[in-house]
Amino acid sequence: MTVFMFSLAGVPPTGGFIAKLDVFRALFQASLKSPGEQSSLYVLAVVSILMSLLGAYYYLRVEIGRAHV
Repeated sequence: MTVFMFSLAGVPPTGGFIAKLDVFRALFQASLKSPGEQSSLYVLAVVSILMSLLGAYYYLRVEIGRAHV
């Protein structure tokens, strides 16, 4: 269960980290190719990163809480 939680949180070297890294990389590359939509793609990338951090906080809090039981 711990490995799955770390993967959902995007902790390296799990598959979740690699998937999130690919998504963020694609967002930044797309923002470079379309200058008209550049700011909206940057906003989307920043919001995605913040939501990933929030998810990591939740997943790791659940995992730590489960370890104390």
